[in-house]
Amino acid sequence: MVFATFGLYAQTQESNSRKIEDLTRRLDSLAGIRRAESTCDSLYEVNVKLLAEIQKLQAMYDKNQEEIVRLEGGDEPSNSSQEKQNMNIQDDLYYVIVKSFRQEDRALEYLDNNQILDLGMAQNQRGSWYHIYCCPSDNSSDVVRQTMFQRNNGFEQAWWVKGKYFK
Repeated sequence: MVFATFGLYAQTQESNSRKIEDLTRRLDSLAGIRRAESTCDSLYEVNVKLLAEIQKLQAMYDKNQEEIVRLEGGDEPSNSSQEKQNMNIQDDLYYVIVKSFRQEDRALEYLDNNQILDLGMAQNQRGSWYHIYCCPSDNSSDVVRQTMFQRNNGFEQAWWVKGKYFK
């Protein structure tokens, strides 16, 4: 009887040990998946920041090129805010709105004062607001992430809109 009880106890212990090992492997596997997901999220954020920096550098480069052409050829500098205002808004793209103005001259002034950023301007359907936008994208999840990024980096009231609502 003692041997039978001891044998049953040993089998139960061995079974429990296998179950514990199996559960430990499963937890380790889940932890690895979570680490991989968080790495992907942080890589995405790094890529978004790098893209924003690249856009700033591109805007500075374009501005410098215009200045060089103007100095070499004697041309007048182009009014970049007017050019940005006339950019075509595409119906199928999403845009991140970072600032809105009721008066066009205030919106143009904002564009002129922030030429280092890659911003554009568009008027809403009713013609009552001038929206300063950035980050056009055809992917709604990308524009949602970009909106959150803009909110965390100085544009607390950033929001997104589909291009067809500008017209």
